[in-house]
Amino acid sequence: MRKMIVTLATVAAVLIAGIGIAWASIPGPDGTIYGCYKNNNPNQGQLIVIDSTATCPSGYTSLNWKSVPSGTIYNAISVVGSYTHDQANPDKIVTCPDSRVVISGWAFAGNDIPLPVVINNSSSFSTYIEIHVAGSGTGPWPTTPGQIAQGESIFYGMICAQVTP
Repeated sequence: MRKMIVTLATVAAVLIAGIGIAWASIPGPDGTIYGCYKNNNPNQGQLIVIDSTATCPSGYTSLNWKSVPSGTIYNAISVVGSYTHDQANPDKIVTCPDSRVVISGWAFAGNDIPLPVVINNSSSFSTYIEIHVAGSGTGPWPTTPGQIAQGESIFYGMICAQVTP
């Protein structure tokens, strides 16, 4: 009898875990991966991934991104360049050529300050990156207003490719 109860309890635990896994939605139905980063020390910047229906715990800020949709990536090219920082218009959009989509991107100021790059996630694929220079110095934007001097060089790069479903 005891063996039967243990067996039934084990089967019930496995079924409950399986149902929980089946209900979990990472990434979400639209391909978005939902995450949160810790705002303060200890472990400031720590990233956790959460279910699409969950909310970030206290002390964390939401940070979501699109997963790369399935498909075949081909004709990948590297796009690199630079431009001169204009404090009146600090942010910049850089577009992939020939209807290619962004696979990854990066940017930094000439004084080696990394800059946030956002890949537009309004659709399954994005054809451009947004470079954010005029941050507040908090959250995901590491720069503070005026930290990047007028006329300073901003360098960027991205991998662009064609993708088939």
